[in-house]
Amino acid sequence: MAFGQSPDAGIGEAAGPDRPPPDTAAAELSDTAQEGQEDSEERERRELGDAIAALDALLEGQQVDVDATQLCGVDPVDSDAVPIRLLELRAHLEEAEGALAADRAAARRSERLRDREAPDAPTPDGEDSSSESSDDARDAVEPVPTAEPPAPSLLELRVTHDQRLIAFLEEPLDQRATAVVHDAESRRLAQELTSAVAQGAEAARVEAEARGAEERALAEAAQVSAAAARELVSERARAEALRGQLAQVTGVQAQDRQRFARMGQSWSALASEIDIVVTHGEPTPEVADALYDRSVVALGQSRGSFDRAIAIIDSPETVPVFELALDPAAPRYQSHPAEREQLLRVVQEVGETHARIAIAEQEFRWTRAKALADHVSGLDAARQQLLPRTSEAKRNRLLSLGPEGIDQLRREGYHLSLMARWYLRTRPSTLAELPSWFMGQLAHSASRWVLIQLLLLFLIVSFLIIRGEQVAQWVREALENAADTPESLAFAERWSRAVSAVALPLLALIGTYVGFSLARSLADPPELELARSIMLALTWFGLVISTIHYAIVGVTRAHRANISPAFSRRILKSVRLVAGYALFAVILTILDEQLIGRGYIQELVIEFAWIGAVPIGILIVRHWRVEITDTFIARYPGASLSRGLARARGRFWDILVLVPAGLRLLAAGLTILVEDTALRFDRIRRALAYLFRRRLERTAETIGRGTADASELPIVLRRAFGPGDLSEETKVARFSGLDEVLEAVSAWKAGGVGMSLALVGPVGVGKGAWMAELLRRAQEQESEDDPTAQDSQDAKESKESKESKESKDAPEAAPTFEAVEATLDDSLEDERAVCIALSKAFELEPAREDVESLVTVLSEMKPRLVLLNHCQNLHLRCVGGFAGVRAFAGIIRRTSQRFFWVSSFSSYSFQHMSYVAGGARSLFTRIERLEGWTEAELGDLIDQRMKRAGVVASFEDLLPPKVRGAEREAELVRTRERYLRLLWDYSDGLPRVALYYWLRSLVPIAEDTVSVRLFDAPHADDLEHIGATSRFLLHAVISHENLSIAEAVRVLAMPLDELTSLFEMLRLQGYLSRSVDRYRVTTRWDRAVVSYLRRKHLLYT
Repeated sequence: MAFGQSPDAGIGEAAGPDRPPPDTAAAELSDTAQEGQEDSEERERRELGDAIAALDALLEGQQVDVDATQLCGVDPVDSDAVPIRLLELRAHLEEAEGALAADRAAARRSERLRDREAPDAPTPDGEDSSSESSDDARDAVEPVPTAEPPAPSLLELRVTHDQRLIAFLEEPLDQRATAVVHDAESRRLAQELTSAVAQGAEAARVEAEARGAEERALAEAAQVSAAAARELVSERARAEALRGQLAQVTGVQAQDRQRFARMGQSWSALASEIDIVVTHGEPTPEVADALYDRSVVALGQSRGSFDRAIAIIDSPETVPVFELALDPAAPRYQSHPAEREQLLRVVQEVGETHARIAIAEQEFRWTRAKALADHVSGLDAARQQLLPRTSEAKRNRLLSLGPEGIDQLRREGYHLSLMARWYLRTRPSTLAELPSWFMGQLAHSASRWVLIQLLLLFLIVSFLIIRGEQVAQWVREALENAADTPESLAFAERWSRAVSAVALPLLALIGTYVGFSLARSLADPPELELARSIMLALTWFGLVISTIHYAIVGVTRAHRANISPAFSRRILKSVRLVAGYALFAVILTILDEQLIGRGYIQELVIEFAWIGAVPIGILIVRHWRVEITDTFIARYPGASLSRGLARARGRFWDILVLVPAGLRLLAAGLTILVEDTALRFDRIRRALAYLFRRRLERTAETIGRGTADASELPIVLRRAFGPGDLSEETKVARFSGLDEVLEAVSAWKAGGVGMSLALVGPVGVGKGAWMAELLRRAQEQESEDDPTAQDSQDAKESKESKESKESKDAPEAAPTFEAVEATLDDSLEDERAVCIALSKAFELEPAREDVESLVTVLSEMKPRLVLLNHCQNLHLRCVGGFAGVRAFAGIIRRTSQRFFWVSSFSSYSFQHMSYVAGGARSLFTRIERLEGWTEAELGDLIDQRMKRAGVVASFEDLLPPKVRGAEREAELVRTRERYLRLLWDYSDGLPRVALYYWLRSLVPIAEDTVSVRLFDAPHADDLEHIGATSRFLLHAVISHENLSIAEAVRVLAMPLDELTSLFEMLRLQGYLSRSVDRYRVTTRWDRAVVSYLRRKHLLYT
């Protein structure tokens, strides 16, 4: 159908001579549309092929002459747009792959269908089959031409294109950026070169035109007869000559642009080659060396051009200026208007051309300088990438003090000076734009909010710095008021002191991080990054100084009685001296890295920083020479270095002996510090205790061990270290949780509800002492609240009234406090036994034998504090062994509103009882667990017992050999600490075990002096010989703390006779002791048995 023709035209009509028949026209239209479709597909096929080839080149690290944004459909370095583009591509690829798979499946089905429909070729009648086979063989021998593989379909090309594009966009950002940046730079330089060539051609044309105009003007001037007209035409000829000179200047500019573009192309290509080599693989040292040499040569050329470009920015312009030699407005020229107008027109055109060329020259100077700055920076960055990849020999030469190293230093210095000149040349214009930039930021709400945050941060930090002392004091007082125990108060004091020491520099550091993070959200110029790095170095400098000073003062205070403010200031001065030198080196490396990158200067600073440390160390030593001399002589009086220090005191050469003396003292101090730090961990303390024990075992082979039989020791020692000594002289204030329990007791006495408290701890940890201290303090509280201790509720009873009256008449009498103390030593395995034992404790006559009757009586009694010891006897680890626990739990549950129950349990017994009962919280409202003591607490306990006995312990026999002078005194202190650590390790912090073995480590050497030796204690290995029955019996005794033979029969399900003989055998061997009819593990074997049973997985911590 022809364009503009009606759809019905020609139907039923004869075709004219100028119009083909309808069928012929439709066929021609169909052919035209098909050809157009084929042309479109062929064009798309070519475009896809070119794009695939470009993407393959980019993936291999090659440059392509294609716009990367147009090729990828998105800016490849846009981190926000690339993920969205990848999602679109993956969806499109999935759809295309599905369509391609469907097409291939359809093609395979069509091929199979054609194969089935093709008829077999008929064999002619009478033809010899052998000849047929021979023809087949001959045909098989003849070569068959190989068909070329079919060209990929358009759909296959689309799939391949999407796959390549996805692979390129999934590459790391730096690789994509390298390809894109160098590609854009290459195209920009190519465009610059083309523009420069065109500019040169245009300048040549203008110069030729100007020369022709000049010649015509001169010829015209020769023909003019009037003098005025001749002057005007001659002046126009001179103007045309200047136009030709301006065209020559433009041609020179074009040549400079061409030359600069070609140099830029070579430099850009080199930088691109280095980036590709480094980014897409690790170059060999030989390749890196060659590229490094080429980069140095290119840098030398570019730096020279950059230097000249900076120098000529402000140089006078080279464009000639035209000045009229006559005044066209003079009266004598008014009679020649045509010549005058032509002169004025040419002069105006020359002036405009001059202005345009002058502006272009100045713009080219700036453009060239900026481009050279980029080239120099890019080449230097590429050189720095290559430096660590060069061969070791070349790198050593470049970073040494040899000729190549000096040349490298000179080049980096030249680079630094160029960058500094360029910075000073360009940044004033940037600063001039700062006010307008700031007003522009205020116009945006997001930027306005960031500025408000910066202002608030500045005000908060300023306030805290100005009022820092007051804020620190307020925090200190708040922490001290919040502390309710001595431990928490000490913790609050320690941490408040530490926080006060580092609060201001820490605040400055946090403010610097936050402030620069906010500022970088507004703008991120190089100056901001440099200022951030320097400010962070300064604030870290302040924090490090404060922390080191606090740590040194704290360590010094731990070994000195007091530190004066003057001494603390001297320490701070020394710390600042050392840290200041380190800060100088850090800032120097920051400046070098920010301005020229990591190169020779930075390596030089890092490698030779120790040279500056030498004079710093000498100044520190001379600053502390008096303290070093006195301390060393006192610590090592017999050392040869001490005699040298004494002779060198006050001499100019004393530094020769002060340095080794100071280093030795520093090593000793660091050793003590490391040891003190390591001793904060239990495993390290136990390891050190083991090593110390090994050393003492070797010493014991010569001097012997402690006294094995305590009866051989003086009676005063045996009494002082006897069990159950709870006098004030030997008591150590180590009662965890007692203050909180006393508060609960006070609330209960004031009319509150009672409590059921379980006091849990291993044997010998001090449960009895804890309960006795609770009773004593509770009685003291009662005395403070009511000095007469008069009970008004029982005033009606004659006996109590009489006692109250006697109490009033005798104010010195001790106040009465209603408390019940009892020790449950008997087996309480059922309800009757429990009720009888509690009736005996409450002095009830007759004794109640069931829970109901006992609870009824207790409910009518006045409130009492009930202290029950050895409550582990309430249960047995056997079937039916929890009847006593259930009865006891029922009693305290129903009377805890009126009575304050405190019951002590051994650890292993309570652990099993809680597990079987479904949780200890169901039995008791509060559980207080007593843990083992520390070395310091055990030392205080031992010192108080020794002081009461009036005996001094000497550790001289345990000292290492060849220890003299002040070092001997310090070693005595450390030996005592190590021995206490050994006691702590073996006894697991249990005071009863520690006192037992301390007593047996003493050997009398004088009337009031004993020598400390290694105690003789059994270990788990000593129990490996016992049999399984003995092992289970020891486990039963440890689990119950004490056990009778009848109870052991139920627990172990063994015959009575066998158990009786086994108990007696273990008692005679010293493992068990017997009190009345109950057996328990002896103190000597307690820790060994526990360790042995843990090894056999019968006990768990």
